[in-house]
Amino acid sequence: MLRHLLLSALLLVGAAGAQERIAHIRLDDGRELEGRVVEMDLGKLRLQVGDEIIEVRADRFRSCRIESCDPEQPDAVAPLPEPPVANEADKAEAAKVGKPTWTAPLRDPEDPEASRQLPFDQRITPRWRQRLQLLDEAYPWLVPAAPLQWVSIGLLLAVGLSLIVQLSATVAGGEGVRLSRSTGVGLWYLVSGVAQFALAPVNHLSSVLMLLGNTSLALFCLCSLFGLTRAAALVALSVQIGCVMIAYGALELITSLLASTGAIM
Repeated sequence: MLRHLLLSALLLVGAAGAQERIAHIRLDDGRELEGRVVEMDLGKLRLQVGDEIIEVRADRFRSCRIESCDPEQPDAVAPLPEPPVANEADKAEAAKVGKPTWTAPLRDPEDPEASRQLPFDQRITPRWRQRLQLLDEAYPWLVPAAPLQWVSIGLLLAVGLSLIVQLSATVAGGEGVRLSRSTGVGLWYLVSGVAQFALAPVNHLSSVLMLLGNTSLALFCLCSLFGLTRAAALVALSVQIGCVMIAYGALELITSLLASTGAIM
């Protein structure tokens, strides 16, 4: 902008004639110079101040006023306008910028559910806890991870297994089929199943051992408690496995229906 102003001054000086000019300059550092104009262009201004020549770059001008030395002729060049003075609001804003302040950052909002979503190290989590979490993800509507729900689920499983054993022994034609014996076998199924669910590792060897051991013990209990032959015990065991598969299918069906209605995700 100062270069444009200096260009305007040059044009006016050329229009006014060749008489000498006196320049009054205020620099950006606050100093003031006054002297005869020796040379002037868009980039600089050379002044004779006393016996020395001073060259001043145009980008250092804060204000510049050029007057004619001839007292009979008015000033050919009007004084250059002063740069705009900041108002009080701008001064206050500049003072704030010049004095940086620090304020503590705002705390993030706390989510009460965030603690349940934090990642955890599987290596330090008990095996039964990991499997219970997987069961809760598969059947969230049962809420198996809630401790209070364990009682109701345990009673449901105990009653269901007892009835399945009673039904299988009756179908196989067992002798002395009593509800007390069926309840005992059902409770044994429940306790051994929970223990294996919580403690048994998952690998090929453990899977084979559990399959052979559980089948052998189930056949032994059916033969000894209900007087079944080996073939009848196999029939009773097949009925039990079929009932368990039907119950599993019912769980999957209910889960799919609830997911389709949007009740669970």
